[in-house]
Amino acid sequence: MEKYRYETFYVFEEFVSEFFSLSKVASSALKALSKDSSKYCSHNTRLYHYEDKVLAITEFRVKFEDDARELEVISSKDEKFNDVIKPGKEERIVECKIVKPRNLTRFNEEKSFHDNDPFACMVTNIGKKIYAFEDTNLSLTDTLSIVSKPMLKGLGKDEEGFITLKSSFNTIHWFIQDLNHPTLYPGMNISEALSIQVLCQMIDPKNSAPMAIASVTIQLLELTTYIEGFYEGMDSLPEATKTLVVRTLSKNKCNVRLEHKRIFRETKLDIPEALYNCKLPEVEPTSFSQSMTRTYAFKVLVEVEDLEASTSRVFDIVSDVNIARTDHEELRSLVQQKHSDTSVKSSGWANRIYLDVHDRSSLDLSSIADAVYDVSDSCGAVVEKQQTSLVEGDENLLSITSLSLSSADECNLHPSKGFYDVIRRTHSTKSESIRLYYRWFIVKDDSDPGFNYVWVMPVIWIGYKLTPSFIPLTLWHISNQIQNGDEIMEDWAKVFVCGTSFRSFKPLKVQALVLPYLHPSLPKAGAIVTQGMKVSDFLMIKLTLPFFRDPKSVSDVLVKRSYLKFENYRDTGEVVEHEAPANNNTEYRTIKWADFKLSETGDEWFSDLPADVYDYKIPKIDPTFYGNYRSRDVTLSIGLDVKIESSYYPMSFEIPIQVCGEGINLNSCNITPPSYAARVKSEWLDYGRCEQMSGDEPYMTIKDCGPFWESVSKGKNPTESCIN
Repeated sequence: MEKYRYETFYVFEEFVSEFFSLSKVASSALKALSKDSSKYCSHNTRLYHYEDKVLAITEFRVKFEDDARELEVISSKDEKFNDVIKPGKEERIVECKIVKPRNLTRFNEEKSFHDNDPFACMVTNIGKKIYAFEDTNLSLTDTLSIVSKPMLKGLGKDEEGFITLKSSFNTIHWFIQDLNHPTLYPGMNISEALSIQVLCQMIDPKNSAPMAIASVTIQLLELTTYIEGFYEGMDSLPEATKTLVVRTLSKNKCNVRLEHKRIFRETKLDIPEALYNCKLPEVEPTSFSQSMTRTYAFKVLVEVEDLEASTSRVFDIVSDVNIARTDHEELRSLVQQKHSDTSVKSSGWANRIYLDVHDRSSLDLSSIADAVYDVSDSCGAVVEKQQTSLVEGDENLLSITSLSLSSADECNLHPSKGFYDVIRRTHSTKSESIRLYYRWFIVKDDSDPGFNYVWVMPVIWIGYKLTPSFIPLTLWHISNQIQNGDEIMEDWAKVFVCGTSFRSFKPLKVQALVLPYLHPSLPKAGAIVTQGMKVSDFLMIKLTLPFFRDPKSVSDVLVKRSYLKFENYRDTGEVVEHEAPANNNTEYRTIKWADFKLSETGDEWFSDLPADVYDYKIPKIDPTFYGNYRSRDVTLSIGLDVKIESSYYPMSFEIPIQVCGEGINLNSCNITPPSYAARVKSEWLDYGRCEQMSGDEPYMTIKDCGPFWESVSKGKNPTESCIN
């Protein structure tokens, strides 16, 4: 197994609003954890303000070095297979569901919702109201420390070839979801949601042996844990007892030949969907309560046969997945209401970031919690969510706390003098110089010297020392700017359309879509970018029209860029702008009806805006950073002039971005790039200055935040999975 495996525990508490303080939340659990603080990783509290009460749900993430104990494994052949265990009737539960934003009493203002689309999230019912719970760390693979075996090495007569298995989840177009935590629902075709690919490479094709895929197996893993809970006076942290149900959804034999004709090049093979065309069975949703949790994962097993030696080997990949509670009537209703005009109103909101440094040998968990509570109580706005995580440094432990605040009065969202006074009083001396920055990393592709792997991620600076520790993905994209509503805005205009039997006006919408590039899909709207990257690398703009039958013609749409600028917000209130020159964007680009296509969901016509309208290389601008007293945010603003007939419509977008500082070369550090890294030709790299990191650095690890598997450092051998 990996060095650690991780479990999650939950505490549900209800308080009277008049006497509520964040310092009262999960106090018994924190006292219990303080007795064995080395196991603590993070805790995440979501506060629900309703009537005259406050419901606090706190998720604790803890680590264990030993294997999971008291694990009962049940397969489809066992008598207990059909037994479904549920929380107590009186117990409050949070479960995965596909919902409409308008049906939530509060929803995460940090996400952008187009057309009020349905989206998948964890929710809880309080009376007749529904509330969302974001940023959960539920993970079956982390709890059991399951490491995929996606690569077979030592193939061919020279034993230098290898085959890699890749599994990815497809975008489901009728509802929004976080692709880092893919969501499926019972009755759905697995082949609709999952794509499986095999990459084969032989160093010398002359020495290769004929090989074929002999079978493909799909399993659904369901892990249910039973938790005693935290209480004062307990001597050690309890470990949950567990039941693992293994459902084999399909197992198909086949004979699909693998070709490998090119030296130093991967040959890709998409496994035919017919080999895993099965349905997700009726199962309980992903959920958690104070006494139990239920999580799921897919396991894909592929058998590869050496046709010459008549031997076979199996490799696999395991991916966490959420299962949503829904029924066919609800699904039909959600799709039919997809384009309703109902909008969700939200108050302004903002984040506060608090960083601290702790001595590893004398870590006091209760002092961390007390400091966070003091900081949160000094905020004038309502605290909606608080997340604290410990990250490893080379000499110290670092704590990162993010507070999400909301208020109808924008003045309450600005940091007060009292807020900074509390920080000065609570944090350690070493925290004066701690900051969260962003860097881009590069490592060469061993299989092809003409390519490099490039990715971006946040890092911690203490004084003048870099600590590239693993930082939870929920803390990758933060912003101190005050926000109102969606982070990415939409604009629309009326356009004349003509069908075979009607003429009318329809709303033409302009949508900005952020594409994750060099980093995994972020929980919050925005992107992490670096100097020299093109705007089109991470942004796509499209025009959409609602579906109408028998289209004949649509008025031509003329579009040009009116401006593109980067706004650098300093903590002093100063705003530094860098505006792109007009260049050749003075001419309108014409979008004709022939350029529109019907969407996969069949509910809209769309046309991608030509990239040259808004494309521009990111210039050298001051990088983003966050500290206790100083910070720097960057926003990309794009303005468009849209002309329809004789009418003009100015439209604009504002997208929060994180700008990386200098690059770091890891070629001498024996590092495997994460799954989200981009493979880039060496001559295409133009990301600015890059410094070399020595292989003898005291602390240098990269943990994969990609959605499908964990990357391990070269030379390390992951242990066998506990599921055969």
